Amino acid sequence: TRHNVAKDAFNFVKELVSGIPQTIFLIGAFLGAITGPFWAQNLDRKRTVFANYIFCFASSLCILLSYYKEWRILFYISRFLLGYQGEHVHSTKQSIST
Repeated sequence: TRHNVAKDAFNFVKELVSGIPQTIFLIGAFLGAITGPFWAQNLDRKRTVFANYIFCFASSLCILLSYYKEWRILFYISRFLLGYQGEHVHSTKQSIST
């Protein structure tokens, strides 16, 4: 038997907008990977981890404010900061252990 399932038409603008947060996250991750070793070389381990917590906290604050204030730009900033801090800590860990 055939299933008559209606497929949604491809909406380019909707797909583009839904991909923007992931793209911003990846840009933040890229910049975090580039600048992460700088943090590890110029700060000790505790200060580097503390700096990472600042980015993580700022990202959380931006996502909360974007929800309650309905400011889309804060949502995008939170994605950028989350990507940055994720790759920042990853590249920091690699440069500290080497």
